[in-house]
This record gives sequence, C-alpha cells and structure tokens, in this order.
Amino acid sequence: MRKKCFRFGRIVQWHIWPVKVVLIPLVLFSFLKMHCMQEYQLSEADNGKKLQLRMNDHVVIKLPASPGTGYNWEVQPNNHFSVSHQYKMQGDAGVGAGGIDVFELDPQTQVQSGSIKFVYRRAWEDVSKAGKQFSISYQIQ
Repeated sequence: MRKKCFRFGRIVQWHIWPVKVVLIPLVLFSFLKMHCMQEYQLSEADNGKKLQLRMNDHVVIKLPASPGTGYNWEVQPNNHFSVSHQYKMQGDAGVGAGGIDVFELDPQTQVQSGSIKFVYRRAWEDVSKAGKQFSISYQIQ
C-alpha cells in the first residue's frame, strides 16, 4: 500500500508542478505591474509637460529659488494632489545664495485631465505680476 500512495503522490506532484511554474510568475508579474509606483523627477526645463499618472505615482518638482530676494514659488490651489514643499539650500553656497524649492505631489483623485500651476512671486505682489511660472498638465488613472 505504501508504494501506491507514494506513486499517487508523485503523479499528483508531477501534474501540479507545471501549473505552479506558469501560474506563480504570472500572478507575481501582474501584482507588480499593478502596484509599481513610478516617480517623475521634473525641473524648470519640463515646464508645460503633460503626464499620464496612476494613483500611486509620485511627482517631484525641483525649481531654482532665491528667497533672499523676496521671491518664492507658490503652488496654486489644486485638489487633485496632496502637495508637500521643502526648500533646500545649496551645500557650499554663502549667505543669501539661492537654492531649490522641492515640491512633492501625490495624486488623490482620478481625473480625465487637469493642470497644476506654480508661480514665482513676492508675497505682497499680485499673482498676475509673477516673475516666472511653471505648470504641468496631467491625466490621473
């Protein structure tokens, strides 16, 4: 009896083995494809760019800034992203030297199309008198 059980177990293993070899990588690949986050690194040269985003993507925008002059980058109201902002000084720069404004955007809602705009201006000046502007258009799936 032991031999029959052993052979039966071996036959079952032989038939299931090819299924495992095909099915497991297929499931892993589809899972990774669905859950992979893509990070977009943008700079001033990407002004006007159009992005195709997914809900778990991450966008980092780095814009040159010099707050010592009174100018700062401001993001215009947008409810499609959660936005975080950080100013980074250049490592070897002296007092009053410029740095980089870093904005990190994470999609919050799916939309067919939209745009987000950043303006470089002094706080006491009107938005229409902004020194520079940066914008991107997007679609979030």
